[in-house]
Amino acid sequence: MGWREFAIGFVYWFNLFVLFYFLALNTIYLILFLVSLREVFRFVRRTFFSDYGQIMQSEMTWPISILVPAHNEEKTIVETIRSLQMINYGEFEIIVINDGSTDGTLLRLREAYDLGRVDKVYRRSIETEPVRAIYGSLEHSNLLVIDKEKGGKSDALNAGINLSRYPLFCSVDADSIIETAAHSRRAVVVGASFIGMEAAASLKSRGCEVTIVAPDKVPFERILGAEIGKLFTFQTMHRHIVQKSFSGVRCIQCPKNMQQCAFACP
Repeated sequence: MGWREFAIGFVYWFNLFVLFYFLALNTIYLILFLVSLREVFRFVRRTFFSDYGQIMQSEMTWPISILVPAHNEEKTIVETIRSLQMINYGEFEIIVINDGSTDGTLLRLREAYDLGRVDKVYRRSIETEPVRAIYGSLEHSNLLVIDKEKGGKSDALNAGINLSRYPLFCSVDADSIIETAAHSRRAVVVGASFIGMEAAASLKSRGCEVTIVAPDKVPFERILGAEIGKLFTFQTMHRHIVQKSFSGVRCIQCPKNMQQCAFACP
């Protein structure tokens, strides 16, 4: 056997080896994929739970701290906190951080929620601007207000984290919804939740024409019932609010007499 025949045989058997190697490797990958796919389906069937309301109200659901940094937000701060208090969640606390406001933000909070100064011991794990005072309310036990020197939004959030009780926290900007449409003549609010309705009411009070996009003819009808939903909408939005649903266009035109309140356009 010459060198030519040897080289041809070597290349031939090497190609067979490479082919067998890749066939075996891809076969193993395919088997692993099928096994993992089976386990994924089993996991989805085992963990699927559609009643998220029960999950949110469960004692096993982790509590959360909602941090609300506020600077010169006298006009919207009370409406924002009122909306947050209506969140459908098991256990939560609201921490408002008054970041050196020069208007009546703190005064409005104290008057609206009967806040009093409290002596609260906490660990200052993150350095922040000095905290001037901490306020709490006997009536609203899950509400805490921090009054501190101005240091910016990030510094205000750090102060809120220092005083938070729960392992989970999130940030909500007090004027994130209102200020976006503050100078607009028309605004569209998607969703007729408590927060959405409060935002719409605040925008309406500023002379803005508000359109609410919602799946229901009457807001909160499935939760509170039609009559209470109409009453809540009337008290919150007053009148001349246009509401569009996903199935068509409906109007809310509530006169002073609630018995004549019509929620469907003719």
